[in-house]
Amino acid sequence: MSVPVLNNPTNLICMPCSVLPSIRAQGAAFDAPEGRNHVGSFEQPFVEGPQAVVDGPVPGHFRQPPDSLSKDQFKSAKILPLHAGSTSPEAKAFVDQIAQLVIEQELSAGIRQRRRRQKGLEKLEKALGTIIGGLLWNWGATQPRPSFRSLKTNAFTGEPVGADVFKGTLHALLELRLVHKHEGRRTRHSDSFSARYWPTESLLRLADGHSITPPTLRRHFKLNPPKKAPRVLQPLRLMGPKVPNRKRVTLFFDPASPEAVQLIQQIEVMNHLAGETDVQGCLPPRWKRTFTLDWHHHGRWYAAGGEGNYQQFSQADRLQIQINEESVVEVDISASHLTLLHGMMGLPAPEGDAYLIESFPRDVAKAWINATIGKGSPVKRWAKRAREQFGPNTSWSAKKVGAAVLARYPFLAAPDNVICSNDSLQERRKLLPLRLMAIEASIMTQAMLDLAAQGVLALPMHDGLIVPASAKQAAQAAILAAGQRFAHSKLKLKVDAP
Repeated sequence: MSVPVLNNPTNLICMPCSVLPSIRAQGAAFDAPEGRNHVGSFEQPFVEGPQAVVDGPVPGHFRQPPDSLSKDQFKSAKILPLHAGSTSPEAKAFVDQIAQLVIEQELSAGIRQRRRRQKGLEKLEKALGTIIGGLLWNWGATQPRPSFRSLKTNAFTGEPVGADVFKGTLHALLELRLVHKHEGRRTRHSDSFSARYWPTESLLRLADGHSITPPTLRRHFKLNPPKKAPRVLQPLRLMGPKVPNRKRVTLFFDPASPEAVQLIQQIEVMNHLAGETDVQGCLPPRWKRTFTLDWHHHGRWYAAGGEGNYQQFSQADRLQIQINEESVVEVDISASHLTLLHGMMGLPAPEGDAYLIESFPRDVAKAWINATIGKGSPVKRWAKRAREQFGPNTSWSAKKVGAAVLARYPFLAAPDNVICSNDSLQERRKLLPLRLMAIEASIMTQAMLDLAAQGVLALPMHDGLIVPASAKQAAQAAILAAGQRFAHSKLKLKVDAP
């Protein structure tokens, strides 16, 4: 298989930032809004109505659901999948119990004058399995998240559950107080967010009564990704920088320029190979790439589509994917950005565990290192999200952790020094993570193309590749070779298998 490669590999070390393509803003938003249904006050809690009350303590396996969401919880929401369904006898009994509650509620409220016929009952149970399964999947994750779903009719085109059935079933669950709702919001005309939904204590108690808990969700509710591959209308995008409280804009570039032509050809090669390869367990993969400012910054591969997008899976779910009926492995770069930063500075890759810092937990040291690289300067205070993630380790002072890390990695006192440009200090710090992403993306791209030349499809993550188990060694060799070429460093790899 013939694959195009860049004629001159981009040397991203100390690349002058003044060397930019001719670009101008088009004014297009970076991301399309989630949806504009149920737009209202951000502070508004869930809907009032009759409730199916189930007494007893909240099951210990599920996290305590709040009555309303904080701003961070609102933003953390994940899309409610429309391809979930009950598969175990316990889940079917659970859904049937709730279906009976819905039917009784419809009769008592006068919504229906008689009970549903068999066909209507089957539609109800299918919709309940979809909604409840999706809500529990998102809430039963390590970090519980509410769900969102646009209620626009065209958002249900071709889906297994129609818009009217979905809306009616969701309304019934809200009326029974089995589901919480937090109204959506709109900050600007082009920036709106759908309403958020998450289970109530009553729903979690009912689930617990059927032995449905987070560790067993995969057995009780199965997510069947869509079979139709998403369309990639814009495979290559060049974006402006992030600006607080503003949407990123799309920058104009000449698609006939040599750089753009080669990048688009590479994406088309991978999308064509994906179309010829049998990939099961996720939405059929297709990709696009996004760069920031120029072709030397960012450049990550993003899988197109929302529901079933493998890049949004947990690692455990990613490892359930099959490529050409073969199980997969995930080959990742260990301590990717820290190792690439060593290469940019002409230093050898760190020895041993790169995140091992004496006297501090590994996850705390890792968080400080990655936050410092992302910020471009040493972290002096923990972000709120980091404090929540640490849990009992929140007593560790960011300054004390930083002092210990700097004893091992002194260059992290000013990591932005590797950016050789005339830009301001603040701009250099912003460019650092974008430059590291570009090196990382160059490594993944070259490794993917090398494997494609062997007829092997690799699914890119930001710092690794998912490949058939039989291609494990080939993938390792491809990533290591690309690491020497683009990062001037001997990378350390880790391999995860099912």
